[in-house]
Amino acid sequence: AGFLTTNLSENSYEFIARDEPYCHNCQYYWNLGDGTTSQDIIVEHTFDGVYAYEVQLTAINEIGCIDSSFYTVPIPPSFYIPNSFTPNGDGINDVWAVVSKEVNTFDLRIFNRWGEQVFYSTDPSVPWIGDRQRESGYFVPDGVYTYVIKATGFRQETFEKTGSIVLTR
Repeated sequence: AGFLTTNLSENSYEFIARDEPYCHNCQYYWNLGDGTTSQDIIVEHTFDGVYAYEVQLTAINEIGCIDSSFYTVPIPPSFYIPNSFTPNGDGINDVWAVVSKEVNTFDLRIFNRWGEQVFYSTDPSVPWIGDRQRESGYFVPDGVYTYVIKATGFRQETFEKTGSIVLTR
């Protein structure tokens, strides 16, 4: 009950049942893991991208032998990127951090309005506290800062996101 899997786009896949030598005139039963089923040889499906889904193909040959194969559709990388923060020491919204899921590599750069890099990290769990990196104790002034995030997912898909951050004390 082997099958070929092709990623057509971010959350869309094509599954093709392979015609195995022992599976002449087989019946195919697909369970795509999200409530969708099919009995076609070729199935195209778009997943919601929120969960990892296990796709199962069960093949039954003409004498009743049953075999199954599985494939897990991975979750694509996702990001939550806030657009402002207030690093004033009151314990509320004092850091700026990217929340990411399913990210393999991560590169974050933050620039001031003159294009000077003020922060750099390859770890999405490291927050920016509004300081100028490499200048201990120096905090940048209130204003708008630009970020560039480059990341890859576990399927080697590449993402680049840019935007702005408002820093107000």
